[in-house]
Amino acid sequence: MPATWYLVQYTADLRRHEPRNIGLALTDGTQWYLHFRGVDQSGRVNARQMRGWGISRENYQSWVDYFQRKALQGAWEEALTLQQRKPSNFSVVSGGRILAEESDWELEAKQLFSELVATRPHRVTAPSPLESARDLFRRAEIHPEEDVFLPGRWREGGEQVGIPFKFQLKAAKTSTLEALPPKEKDIVSLKARLDAVSRVQGAPHFIALLPLSSISEKNWDRLLMPIEQTAHVVDMDAADAPVQLREIVGV
Repeated sequence: MPATWYLVQYTADLRRHEPRNIGLALTDGTQWYLHFRGVDQSGRVNARQMRGWGISRENYQSWVDYFQRKALQGAWEEALTLQQRKPSNFSVVSGGRILAEESDWELEAKQLFSELVATRPHRVTAPSPLESARDLFRRAEIHPEEDVFLPGRWREGGEQVGIPFKFQLKAAKTSTLEALPPKEKDIVSLKARLDAVSRVQGAPHFIALLPLSSISEKNWDRLLMPIEQTAHVVDMDAADAPVQLREIVGV
C-alpha cells in the first residue's frame, strides 16, 4: 500500500523561523519507520553530534521519545498539530506520499533521511567571525563601536601604546569585545593584548566571541585556558548566544 512521510524539524530561534530537518517519519498505515539525526541504533542521543544546536541532550532525547511514542500509539495527529496547539522549537511538517503499492519502506525511509536530514546543506563559504559577530549583535539588539584602542604596555615598564580591539560597547558597564576563530594562535594573540592592557588599567571587562561548533567540545578547555580567567567566552553558534551576550553586557 502507499506510504506517507513527514519531516521533523527543530527551530532554534522562533523569531527567525529557520527550521532544521532533524528527523524523518514514514508510515504505510500499519507500521512506522522513524529516524532522527544524532540518534544511534539503540535510540539514544549522541551529544557530540548535537554540538552547536543550543539544546541539551536530555531535552532532545525527550522530544525524540515523544515523536516515537505518538507514532506507536496511533496519535501522530497530535504531533502533526503540535505547533498550532502549543508553539515550540520542534514541529512536524507533511513531506509527501509515495504511491507504490509495495516497497521496502524501511529502505525508503533511510533513503529519504539520508537525502533530507543526514546530509548537511552545502555552504560555499562559512561566515567570518566578524560577520558572525555583527549578526549576533543584530539579534541581540546591541550596537557596539568598532575599531577601538585601549592603553597598554607590551612589557612591564615599556612605552604606553594603543592596543587594538574590534568592538566596544558602553552599556551598564563598558565592555570590550573581540571576534576570533577557534584557533590556538588567535587565542594566544588575544591573551597578549589582554595582558598588555592589564599592565596599565587592570583587566578590562572583556568578551571573546568564538564560533565553537567547528571544534570538539573536549578541546574547549585546552583551547580557551589562556583567556578563561580574564574574559567571558560566548559561543556564537549557540542558539541562546544573543541572550548570553545581553546578560554579560548588562542590557
